[in-house]
Amino acid sequence: MKLLSKFWLIFGAWTLYGSLMAVNVHYRSALWGRPAPWGRAFVGEISYAWLWCLATPLILWLGYKLPIRRDRWLLPVLVHLPAIILIGATTKGIWDLTIPPLIYDRAYGTSVLKTMLSSLDFSLLNYALVLLFQAAGDYYRRFQAAEVRSVQLEGELARAQLTALRMQLHPHFLFNTLHAISELIHENSATAERMIARLSEFLRLTLENAGASETTLKSEIDFLERYLEIEKIRFEDQLKVEFDVEAKALDAQVPNLILQPIVENALKHGLRNHEGERRIRIAATQLGGSLQLQVSDNGKGLDPARREAAQMGVGLSNTAERLRRLYQKDHLLSMHNRPEGGFEVTIQIPFRLLGETG
Repeated sequence: MKLLSKFWLIFGAWTLYGSLMAVNVHYRSALWGRPAPWGRAFVGEISYAWLWCLATPLILWLGYKLPIRRDRWLLPVLVHLPAIILIGATTKGIWDLTIPPLIYDRAYGTSVLKTMLSSLDFSLLNYALVLLFQAAGDYYRRFQAAEVRSVQLEGELARAQLTALRMQLHPHFLFNTLHAISELIHENSATAERMIARLSEFLRLTLENAGASETTLKSEIDFLERYLEIEKIRFEDQLKVEFDVEAKALDAQVPNLILQPIVENALKHGLRNHEGERRIRIAATQLGGSLQLQVSDNGKGLDPARREAAQMGVGLSNTAERLRRLYQKDHLLSMHNRPEGGFEVTIQIPFRLLGETG
C-alpha cells in the first residue's frame, strides 16, 4: 500500500508538470503565430512527462545510492551526468517514435546524437527536479525524526525532573519522623517503638510506589492513612482525621504523593500549637471534567508572614512545581484561611482514569 501510494504521488506530480508544460506550449506557440491546439499540447507534453515518470524510480535509486554532498560530490556527478544523457535520450527517442505520428501524422526521424543534444536541456531540468524533490523529502523525514526525538527527550527530562521532585519528599518526611522518634525514645519507649513499626510499613509502601509519577486516588489515600497513623502517635491520639471522598473519584489519576506534603504542612503550620482537638479533613469530588482535592484543618489559620513561610516550604513548593510540570496551566492550586477557622488547600486537576492521557 505504501509503495502504491508513492507511485500515485509520482504519477500525479509528473501529470501536473506535463499539464503546466502543455499550457506553456499552447500560449508560447500562439505568440509565435503557430498556435498549438489544446489537445495536441496536452497529449504531447503529458506523454513526455509520463515517460519521465517511468524513469523516476531509477533516478531515485541513483540519488539514494549516490547523493550529491558538499564533502562527496565528484563520484556522484560522474555517475549522474551519463545517467542524465542516457535517460534523456531514451525518453526523447521513444517519444519521437511514438507520439508525433499520433498528433502530427508523422514520426521524427533524427539521429541518436541529435536526439541526445536536443533533449539535454529538459533532461537536465527534469533529472534535477527529481533529485531536488528527493532531497526535500529526505530533509522533511529527518526533520520529523528530530522532532519526535526532541519530544521523547523532553518527556524523559520531565519524568526525570518529576522523579527528583518526588524523591525530595522522602528524606524531608523521614528526617522529621526520625527527629520525633529521637525525642520520644527516652520519654516513652513504647510509643517510639510503635512509631518505628509504622515508619517501617510506610517506607515499604513508599519503595513499592517509588517508580510511579501518578497513581489512583485510592492508592494515594491508602498511603496517606499509613502516614497519618504515625502522626496520630506523635499527637498522642489527639488528631482526628475525616475522609470525605466520592466513590467515583477513587479510580481517578493523581500525582503520586500529592496529599501527604499538604497534610504534613497542615500539621506543621496549622495544628502544631493548636489547643484542643486537632482535626484534618481530606475531601475529593469530581466537578465536571476536573477532580477537586481539598485538605483543611481546624487550626487558627495562618497570618500573612506564616502563610508565606508555609508556601515557601519544601512540601507546598514541591507540590506546586510537580503540578506545573504534569499539567502545565491545566490545574489550580489555591490556599486560604477558612471563615470558620483553620486553613484550606484546594487542588483541581483534569479528571482522568489511570493510564489515560490528556
